[in-house]
Amino acid sequence: MILTCYNTFNTSFAISNFKIVISVNG
Repeated sequence: MILTCYNTFNTSFAISNFKIVISVNG
């Protein structure tokens, strides 16, 4: 359960970080 919450948070953080990189580069 804790691992699932951590994975969800990690995924959402990675997606938001990816969007920031795209907006900066693009």
